[in-house]
Amino acid sequence: MMTPDRFGRPLRSLRVSVTDRCNLRCQYCMPENDYVWLAREEVPDLQLALVGSMATDDPEGWDMYRAIRAAIGDDKQIHVFTNLVGVGNVEVNAFQALSKVVIQKSLREGFGLVVAEALWKGTPVVAGRAGGIPLQMADGTGGLLVDSVEECARAVATLLRNGPQARALGDSGRERVRRHFLIPRLVLDELSLMRQLAAGAAARGFEWLSQRDPVCGMAIQGAEETMTVDGVTLRFCSRECRDKLIAAPERYLSKLAGSSGTAFHTGLPSAPYHSDAGRS
Repeated sequence: MMTPDRFGRPLRSLRVSVTDRCNLRCQYCMPENDYVWLAREEVPDLQLALVGSMATDDPEGWDMYRAIRAAIGDDKQIHVFTNLVGVGNVEVNAFQALSKVVIQKSLREGFGLVVAEALWKGTPVVAGRAGGIPLQMADGTGGLLVDSVEECARAVATLLRNGPQARALGDSGRERVRRHFLIPRLVLDELSLMRQLAAGAAARGFEWLSQRDPVCGMAIQGAEETMTVDGVTLRFCSRECRDKLIAAPERYLSKLAGSSGTAFHTGLPSAPYHSDAGRS
């Protein structure tokens, strides 16, 4: 029986690196011999564009660049675009807006800026289930989350074959960015903080309950999902956050009680609750 690593991949070979740089030759990155771009098996005319900016103070980035160029060889359907050939913000914007699919295959990630940029342009995203990306693409909005290279290839092929699904995901992703990740929401955070400080401790608890998701803490302008617990209406940024509270009420209600000063005397999901899944 194979032992999996923390990403669920079978440990068939192991490479331990202490001082040497990654050479892209372990099987997690690139096979030793010939590579196969899996999505092209289903979409033969697929074009892949690798778009990025080379930092002058990152020597390992240049090693990576040379390794990628060598791996691509004479493949005419794979393209590398960087600031070395004049690709800047305008060109990146064009790629994000006009591509059929944008891939952000992260193993670790904070807030995926590339994800938000692509979704704002209505382009569906195939992204690794890492860091803050699942929150950006909650409830199946914006694209498809994947956990492996094979899943990534299948997801890309699925969206390329199914235009209506891809467009619907792109539209839902743009709407989620509009509601949660633009400057007005950040301004709301700042104004909420100032109002809390001006109002004093008694009002701060109400402010937390009325304007923040109790699971992820995101500021809420319009409640997409709501739930009433002990007469208190809780608002959520997504159905996934609401379901997390239902699955582990003690964890989130105790945290909420500490943040808001509100005592909750009932548990979920055994206690009755009301859910409004409508969008405001």
